[in-house]
Amino acid sequence: MTDCNIASSPASSGPNSNNIDKPMDSTTKITTCWDAFRQRALGDGMLIESLIREVYSALVPQDGHAIDGGANVGFHTLGLSSRLSLGRVLAVEANASTYQDLQRNTAGCANVRRHFGALQADAAALTVDFHCSSSHPGRSGIQRSWDLIAPGKVQYEPTVTVPATTMDKLVANASWRRLDFIKLDLEGGEFPALRGGERSLRELRPLVVTEHGHLAPQANGFTIEEYYAWLDALGYAAMDPAGQPAGPARPYPFWYLFLVPSERADVLAAHLQAQMSRPLDGA
Repeated sequence: MTDCNIASSPASSGPNSNNIDKPMDSTTKITTCWDAFRQRALGDGMLIESLIREVYSALVPQDGHAIDGGANVGFHTLGLSSRLSLGRVLAVEANASTYQDLQRNTAGCANVRRHFGALQADAAALTVDFHCSSSHPGRSGIQRSWDLIAPGKVQYEPTVTVPATTMDKLVANASWRRLDFIKLDLEGGEFPALRGGERSLRELRPLVVTEHGHLAPQANGFTIEEYYAWLDALGYAAMDPAGQPAGPARPYPFWYLFLVPSERADVLAAHLQAQMSRPLDGA
């Protein structure tokens, strides 16, 4: 999955080396691979998406139920539809033009239900203002987060009003009695969406992968300490894509986090660490 390109340096190999045939310990290997992964991910946005797809393909059962929040044109919706051949997928998208692409791309998926609207925290809200980007549709959101990240880089269209919903409402309306996986890519709006799914997380215990931008707290009016305290109160552990813990002392290890019920944290950590120590080329 990751191309560590771990090779012996001249100083650590050769007939006079003390390290001949000495294997790299697992912690060092994972750290080295993680550094390589982060470096490559800066220039290859599909690297993390491929890891996310690998995780749900391996860990979510075929009869599972999943929410794809910020589904965009359907990359993960299609991946989840394929994996959950006996289950259900709910794809949520609030950019109208992107939603049309999502509809076309997933039209043949019988186990996919599409929902036009924006995930947020308030169960009583019927609508919410939404900012569609004309230059980067995938960076549309309830907040104009990219004005903080890179002012002027992302152009936004005039504000529109879209239907508002919460994950708890969607689960209840669909009469789901299980929820196995959630993916959230909401351009900074992930924590409000999580709070709108608190009951589902508390009772149904899904695995979550969520975008995790360092300016999201500023854009949405919360602190990173509140974020991790909320997860802890729900019995959820946070970890980076290498399976290493994230928390107040290490709040932003990467721009995606995996959130997992604490009772299953060891399983996910072991899986992520195994993936991180594999070479990308499959060797």
